[in-house]
This record gives sequence, C-alpha cells and structure tokens, in this order.
Amino acid sequence: MPNQKSYVHPDHIRFFKFIGRVIGKALFEGCLLECYFVKSIYKMLIGQKLNFKDLEDLDNDLFKNLAWGIENDLTELE
Repeated sequence: MPNQKSYVHPDHIRFFKFIGRVIGKALFEGCLLECYFVKSIYKMLIGQKLNFKDLEDLDNDLFKNLAWGIENDLTELE
C-alpha cells in the first residue's frame, strides 16, 4: 500500500505512475513478480466492492478499534 506521507516528495505521483507501468509491463510480458498488494487493491482491480473487513489488511489497529466501537455501547465513553 502506498505510504500516506508520500506527498512530501514533489515527484511522488510520477513515481506511482512509473511503478504502475513497470508492473503493467511485467504482467503483459508474463513475468512473475515477487510483490504483493493488499486484498483491497486486488478487489478494486477486478471490480468487486470493498467492505469493512477489507480495512483489516490496510490498518489493523483502526479496524480493531472501529470493530470494537460497532460491537460495544459507546454512550458509556461520553
């Protein structure tokens, strides 16, 4: 997953475009790559809708905290 702070480098968009082209070229040529995407990226590539469970791969702590908030009564926290 791209780093959320990548914007600090002025050419960060060009880097993403470049790596996208490299991955696309490798796939087109039938080369196997030893890199992995989070499950949500694969789902977006094939057109599936994302759900709450997909957040677990991206940010596990945020997922756990939100899941706890869904399962418990938050009125006690004020």
